[in-house]
Amino acid sequence: MDSVSALSDKKKMGKRIKAARNRVGLSQEALGAAVGKSSVYMSNVETGKANASLETVVSIANALRVSVDEFLYDEVERTEPALPREFMEELKDCDSYEIRAISEYLKETKKILRECREQKQNQEPVIPIEGK
Repeated sequence: MDSVSALSDKKKMGKRIKAARNRVGLSQEALGAAVGKSSVYMSNVETGKANASLETVVSIANALRVSVDEFLYDEVERTEPALPREFMEELKDCDSYEIRAISEYLKETKKILRECREQKQNQEPVIPIEGK
């Protein structure tokens, strides 16, 4: 990778970090405190002027409750899970009553999981305690 593309990648990652920080409503100062860095350092990371170590990038992702891949790429290619085939295999010998019951159970479970995820995302970021 040449120095021009490395600089561009730093700037892109910085913009993604800033967008994630803004989505959760944190200041650079609050995020910096959560990861043990200054607000000036966080500003430099977000503008691509500083190289954040992998450890720092992971800490930032954890504090913002996002996956690191959100910072690395605009779009992450996802593969199709094998689960739909497995589900179909399991349903193969079910009668209509069993399929309706399983379908209702699946809908409720999905609703609960999404509510839990939303509650988790709306929680305050984790601020590490010094010395741990």
